[in-house]
Amino acid sequence: MEHLLEVVKQVRVPNSKHVFLRVAQLKEAIYAALFRIDRRNDGMDIVIVALFGPSGSGKSSLFNTLTGESYSHISSIERPATKGALCALPSEHREHLSQGLFQTLKHSSMSEKTTSGHEGEVTFVDHSLDQRCVLVDSPDYDTRHDMNREVARRICCWADLVVFVTSVERYADRSTATEFETFEASNLPVIAILNRIQKDDKELRDAFSTELKRNGIATHLILSLAETSNGIDPQAATIVTLKEELAKAAPITAANLVFLSDLIQHKILPDVEQWRRKCEDLFDDLQTMPALSQELQSGAAVDALVDLEESNKFWLRYSPR
Repeated sequence: MEHLLEVVKQVRVPNSKHVFLRVAQLKEAIYAALFRIDRRNDGMDIVIVALFGPSGSGKSSLFNTLTGESYSHISSIERPATKGALCALPSEHREHLSQGLFQTLKHSSMSEKTTSGHEGEVTFVDHSLDQRCVLVDSPDYDTRHDMNREVARRICCWADLVVFVTSVERYADRSTATEFETFEASNLPVIAILNRIQKDDKELRDAFSTELKRNGIATHLILSLAETSNGIDPQAATIVTLKEELAKAAPITAANLVFLSDLIQHKILPDVEQWRRKCEDLFDDLQTMPALSQELQSGAAVDALVDLEESNKFWLRYSPR
């Protein structure tokens, strides 16, 4: 794994944004796998939980409720309200974890009471949750900011458990299935939360469950939550159940090489192949340029261009239009 990481570090990415982002994600996945190995060897009983979901689904509200602090900025109209990831760490392991997690992303510390985070960065804060739990408020995966989407994908490389948060308005979005394909090969357990329901409606929960299955999202548990204008009740049954689930969640102790293999074969190599084909097409076009250039430089062609230019000048000057 360490040798693979050194090889990937030496990769010089061509001028292709998709290839660059895929290689960065691969690096993050290797760092995460190495961290899991070290965590197992050191006997560190830490569970990394990623809050994942579309814009406006209530991830930040849930993050604040679970941590007991108003760390994450919340907005009913601003999109995205979370501009960078927030990571709540147990104080006992803060120094070690803040140095080891999310290696390809810039790290920062909390500088104000409430923050939206910073694009392309992870901001570390403390929490009063179970000391085993690392809780991450991921940026929206359907944001118009490409880097925020990338941050969410890289964070999921580290997750032992994904808490997928969506709302009544958003749970059937097509973007959900697309993003879950990013890390489904790692076989992560998923707790799905349908937020902002008016009441505990069994018919609605069944529809939500059906939609998850149709999108290929295998869930460990499905919960519903009634977030109101006053926020989320920290004593709500769903919050109590969720905290219990987080307390007993198990870390993924083995590096998931299947995920790395899938990332390389089905994500990175196709992008590289697409870039290579574009380069070949460009090269073919350039090969035709000398002949075209010689044709344009012939006397007749040059004279014709001069005549055309003079004619255009005449009509631009004297046309009644």
